[in-house]
Amino acid sequence: MTEDEFYSKWIAAFAGGVSDEDIQKYVVSSEEYNNFIWHVFSWKLVKRGSYLTGKAANKAYSRVDKAGAVFSRDEGKSFHEMNDHYASMPAEHESGEFYAVGKDFEWTYISTHECDCGPYFMVRPDKVGFNHRLALILDHAKHLASSAYHRAIISPIYDLGSMYSRFQMKRKIARFIKMPSQKLASLSDQDLMLAVNNRIDLRITDKYDRIASLGALNAAQKDYIVVHTFFYSASSHNAAPYLSECLGRVEAFEHKRVFDDFVRKYGIDVNDTSVFEVEDDWETHLKKSEKYHLDEFEDAFYSLENIEKVLVRFIRSNISQM
Repeated sequence: MTEDEFYSKWIAAFAGGVSDEDIQKYVVSSEEYNNFIWHVFSWKLVKRGSYLTGKAANKAYSRVDKAGAVFSRDEGKSFHEMNDHYASMPAEHESGEFYAVGKDFEWTYISTHECDCGPYFMVRPDKVGFNHRLALILDHAKHLASSAYHRAIISPIYDLGSMYSRFQMKRKIARFIKMPSQKLASLSDQDLMLAVNNRIDLRITDKYDRIASLGALNAAQKDYIVVHTFFYSASSHNAAPYLSECLGRVEAFEHKRVFDDFVRKYGIDVNDTSVFEVEDDWETHLKKSEKYHLDEFEDAFYSLENIEKVLVRFIRSNISQM
């Protein structure tokens, strides 16, 4: 399914009543706004009582039948068959966009990059049953009850609350940076990743290209940062020459097997980092994906254990070096 096919089918299924003019202005066009498909919800182009938001959306997503469902982590540019990781829990805690659609576009779930937009869950209008319609009514009633309170009380202090949250995060990171290595073990997995990333960043000279600073890191930090960069950074292509060995040392053996098999199967030179670089022009990137079978590579990785869990285990077993 191409990006154009996805947009066409999604809009027909979930925004069929929205005018072509509004779809063009708020969803498709990039001339006035940085548009996303979920703008049909955030701009209230779709009737508020026809979809779920927030915790209600997550609850519906956790219960819906995901047989035949697919998901995308790149705004609908490429899709993958639903796997256990994304089927078992909402993706709102993960950075970036997450789109999921059920078999034959019977339902959709979207988690956005905006903290105050979404997540959203909607069933195709012709597939709405009694239980889901009741959930929509209850969720809409809660929304109406809270909107007046939000306008009167929440909005005036929202900015102050955001400033305080950023202040608290800075204090938290400062405490993690000063924390003795052995005490890191008491942190939750999420805080542990946050702590290690910020402690390593102190040693890195170029935050936009962590691989250029490998010489400033110890052995365990190098292995961690190479794997983390490949999977989570815009400069991931620079980590490719080191990835196979580092995957082995962090004990991501299945991920290493997939990577090594992919490189061997298609005769890819890992030192030619342009192979893994994301192109600014989508058509150019699509041609590259077809040439190097990058979709096949991504599908194989998504079927494995979440690499973040592997990295957390590696950090805990090498806590004194972090």
